[in-house]
Amino acid sequence: MIAKTVGERIGTQSLAPSTSARLSVLIAGCGGQSVGAGIIKALAPLPRYRLVAADMRLDCAALLNAEAAYQLPSARDPAYGKAVLRLCRQEGVQAILPGSHPDTIQLSKMAETLEDQGVRVIGNPWPCVKAATDKLKCMRLLARHGVPVPDTEPGDNWDSLVKRVGFPIILKPRWGQGSKGVRLVSSRREVALLLELHEISGDEVIVQEAIGSDGEEFTTGLILGFSGDLLGAVTLRRKICSGYTGTALCEPSLECETVARQAAAALGARGPFNAQMRLHRGVPTIFEINPRFSGTTPMRAWLGLNGPHLLIQSFLLGIEKISAPPRRGVLVLRDLRESYFEEADLEKIISLEDRVSIFPRG
Repeated sequence: MIAKTVGERIGTQSLAPSTSARLSVLIAGCGGQSVGAGIIKALAPLPRYRLVAADMRLDCAALLNAEAAYQLPSARDPAYGKAVLRLCRQEGVQAILPGSHPDTIQLSKMAETLEDQGVRVIGNPWPCVKAATDKLKCMRLLARHGVPVPDTEPGDNWDSLVKRVGFPIILKPRWGQGSKGVRLVSSRREVALLLELHEISGDEVIVQEAIGSDGEEFTTGLILGFSGDLLGAVTLRRKICSGYTGTALCEPSLECETVARQAAAALGARGPFNAQMRLHRGVPTIFEINPRFSGTTPMRAWLGLNGPHLLIQSFLLGIEKISAPPRRGVLVLRDLRESYFEEADLEKIISLEDRVSIFPRG
C-alpha cells in the first residue's frame, strides 16, 4: 500500500540549503481544480515558503488555506498589472508562480517590470510563451525543427486536411487552453456547423490530424532551470475526465522525454514545460504544448519531481539540483474533495478592487 497524501509524501523531501528566512511566494490564479491549486499542494508541506494566494474569484478553497489571500482583477483586465505590483509590495513577495493560462501570459509579459521591483516570475520567457500560445504557429515551428506533430491547418483549410488524412479530424481554438473547445469531428456537415458557431463568437480555430488512441496518450513534464539545464522529467500515461487528467500511470519514457526536450529547445523554454502526446505509428507525437506548470504538478511532486520547489530554488537562489528518476508503475486516481469554511472566513481575503460577493443579492 503506497497511498499517502501529497503533504505526507512531499513533506519528506529535503530542502536545498538556504537561509533560515522564509521566502514569500505568490501563486496567482488558484481557483477550482486549477494549476495554481496544484502548485499550492506541492509547496504547502515545505516550511521554507510563506504562501500568498490570489485569484479573481472569492470562492476558492486555496485562498482560504493560504497564509495571505487576495482577490485580483482578471488577468485580462488592464488593472491587473498594477494590482499585482501593489500586492507584491504589501506582502514582500519575492517570487510569483503563475497558476493559470491567462496569468502565465500576463506575468511573462511583466517579468522585467517585476524583476526591477525585486520579484522573480518563475516561468518561461515571453517569447517562449508567445510562440506556444498560438497553436497553429507552434505546430509549424515544431515541425520545422523536426519535432513529430500532427498535420495541422487553419480552420478554413479543413478540406485540404481531410483530403490528406481523412476523417475524423480534431477541431480546436487557435488560442485555447487545455482541452477547452476541443472536438473530434467526423463529417463535413459537423465541420461546417462548428466553424459557423466559432465565426459567430469570433474565435479562430485550427484543424488537426487525429492521431493515436485514448489508451496511448501521455503527458511529459520537464523542469528546466534558470540555466536552461534539465532538472527533471516525469511522463504519465493518462486518461482525461471532464477536461482534466483523472487517471495517470507513471511510465518513464526516454522516447517521450526526448521529443519533449526537442520541443522545449525549439521554443527556447526555461522553466516548467509540458508536452501532451500520443503514439502515432509508434512515434510519440506532440499535439499540445503548455509552457507553464501542469495540472499534474502535485502528482509529479508526489513522485519526487517537485517542479515549483526546484524552480524557486533555481530562479531565485541559483541552486540547481537534479531530481531523481520517478518510480515506475505508480497509479494516480484523482477524485473530488470538499473543503468547509465559515462564510466569515471570506473576510481574510484582501480585495484590491471593490468587494464582490459570491452570491450577490437583489
